[in-house]
Amino acid sequence: MKSYREKFNMAGFLKYVHCISTSSALWHLFKQEKKKAMLNELVSKVTKECWDKCITDTPGSKFSSSESACLSNCARRYMDMSIIIMKRFQSMH
Repeated sequence: MKSYREKFNMAGFLKYVHCISTSSALWHLFKQEKKKAMLNELVSKVTKECWDKCITDTPGSKFSSSESACLSNCARRYMDMSIIIMKRFQSMH
């Protein structure tokens, strides 16, 4: 039979393990939410920048072929540059 001290230590240890696993789960959730927020921010920024560059008149019900091509190229260039910049920062650390 375990002594009171052994039971207490085991209970304390289990609480500690639970706390760590909860903290780890919360940290993982925080990192996921941060990634989502960064992606939303990127999409918003690309949308604004490319819209301002490519849509010069009041848009109709559809984009013209030149507007569509401009938006596509702008978004592609923006994403390519983001990847290049991210790789540079990663190589610095």
